[in-house]
Amino acid sequence: MVLGHSVPGRPILAHGFGCTAGSGLIRGAIHGDGPASAALVERLVRRRDAEPQALAGRRGVLSPRANPDGLNAGTRTNA
Repeated sequence: MVLGHSVPGRPILAHGFGCTAGSGLIRGAIHGDGPASAALVERLVRRRDAEPQALAGRRGVLSPRANPDGLNAGTRTNA
């Protein structure tokens, strides 16, 4: 799902999973100069897709690129 867009129009995506009680939110690249967090959350999305049973009994949202402009520019801040 698209949560919104950055100033220049890059989408801010989120991937939901589960339907049980309790939830969590994992965001990557809040600071654009931290690309490892984006890679980690993208890896979690791929695992969710490949092994849905790995997240059985859990509910949450994965958002790999919370700051897509900063990530693209390699800077801490957004556009």
